[in-house]
Amino acid sequence: MLTVSSSKLWAAAAALPMLLLGTAIAQAAPWTAAASTGVVDEEDLQLISANEGRVEVIGSAPVPATLNLRYNIVALDELVNLTSTSPIDLRARYRDNGSNARVELRLKAYNYETGVTTTLFNFDSNAFPANSSYQTQTECFFLGAPLDFTQNVYFIDALLTKSSSGGTASLATIALGFGSCSPQ
Repeated sequence: MLTVSSSKLWAAAAALPMLLLGTAIAQAAPWTAAASTGVVDEEDLQLISANEGRVEVIGSAPVPATLNLRYNIVALDELVNLTSTSPIDLRARYRDNGSNARVELRLKAYNYETGVTTTLFNFDSNAFPANSSYQTQTECFFLGAPLDFTQNVYFIDALLTKSSSGGTASLATIALGFGSCSPQ
């Protein structure tokens, strides 16, 4: 016969796997940003058009024009728990309609003690086929060291370049999290 205290113990034991599973699921969320949340360089304010979370170099911008935005990366569990051998996915939804446009995303670290900024990874839309519509691409990479939020500030430096009047460089979303690739 079960007593009240042993019933509670069995209920707690039965709930434990669900709690652990819920924690694992919660930690699986990547860092994400709508493009419109980026901080724009003051001298680029006349180049930006923002609509429904997306940003782009305005059609009337003098060419060549490069719009620079920065996105602060916060210390989410998924990023803090990456190891030196963890794959990382950088996923972007963007528009690059050809040789007159380019979207570059540079993952950078700024060290608190030294003041040195280091580029850790580059995403370049020119590595993928051009498309006049928005497309989503993912690049998986390895840093070889864990992200250390106690020593560094991490951010993404986004460069949207329009090199002629026919160029369309736009950014909609960015995501950074645990990757899906295998070491080569």
